[in-house]
Amino acid sequence: MSSRLGGGDGRPIPPRSWTERREVVCRLLRLSGMDFPRGGAQLHRMELDKRGAGLRLRQGATKGWVQAALQVAPFHRAIPSWNIRQPPGTGARVEIRAVDEDEKRTPWLHLDMSLKPGGAKHSRFWTWRIDELRSEKLLFDCEVRISFSRTNLETDSPTLDCFYLATQTLRRADKNRGMAPPDPAPTLQVPFLNQYEADAEIGARICSATSSAMALRALGVEVSPSELARPAYHPGHDLYGIWPLAIQAAYQKGVRGWVEIFSDWRKPIRLLRKGVPIVASVAFRDEELRHPPYPSTDGHLVVLLGVAEGEKILTHDPRLPEDVGAFLRWDWRDFSAAWFGHGGVGYVYEGRVR
Repeated sequence: MSSRLGGGDGRPIPPRSWTERREVVCRLLRLSGMDFPRGGAQLHRMELDKRGAGLRLRQGATKGWVQAALQVAPFHRAIPSWNIRQPPGTGARVEIRAVDEDEKRTPWLHLDMSLKPGGAKHSRFWTWRIDELRSEKLLFDCEVRISFSRTNLETDSPTLDCFYLATQTLRRADKNRGMAPPDPAPTLQVPFLNQYEADAEIGARICSATSSAMALRALGVEVSPSELARPAYHPGHDLYGIWPLAIQAAYQKGVRGWVEIFSDWRKPIRLLRKGVPIVASVAFRDEELRHPPYPSTDGHLVVLLGVAEGEKILTHDPRLPEDVGAFLRWDWRDFSAAWFGHGGVGYVYEGRVR
């Protein structure tokens, strides 16, 4: 295609070694449903909805798809996410692919690529693990394909409202440049929830849904962790914490959001100052941090609340009881190591859908 669009529950998070001694450049591509036909995307049995904003199956179609080349800079890592209104009895699949420096194209990559828990699809230089593409070589010419289906014509169509692609590019680092401490940010007023109290059956596995539920309640949407966990569950991977599915579950409750990759404090501080909740994906090994709240975690999600006096990072940690986990204070260096040093992934919940 010639035209291009644009301008955990214990799941492993990238090790520190992947980004050590490199400068990390993070970007976010955001496309509304109307951006696809405007940008010259291929549409098969798809059309804009009556608002002219969302993309859906055209009248009389039970299956269809849209495919588009994306206008993104070369990258080493990419994570897609999406906001799709999906009525019962409908299906949606989001796939991406790219070309490496040797002009070899990846296959179409999607959440069901490997249906064994923790499975990965990979080549010599790139790996697709669940919902994330990672490559040792630069990747180019990224494309997306979104497919819809419905059981019959009486069933309303899914509607694509927004697609996001978070990318990360690694460059040789300046040896004299270190991470700056965070500027102050007001503390967001977010209700606290404990993941074990939220659901006795699956509580140990729903830090993602519990953190998201706290963020949604801060935005005025009363939702329980279970209401977000069960729609986000992927039976093939046996996970409740797949990043784009967490975003999609929140969207079904009326909150717009996306997955983003952060490499320093500049953008998180801007978002916090606007009152935007962020759910941060953290990990750390034994003795990696100076003052950890617990010895280690292979992957966990917490709500980022603000930056207090003394450059202390404030979070709600759903795995801890409220008297310990609410407004938990971290040394900023420790939290930076646990978040940015292990992938820098966050859920950004922008606000309620109008």
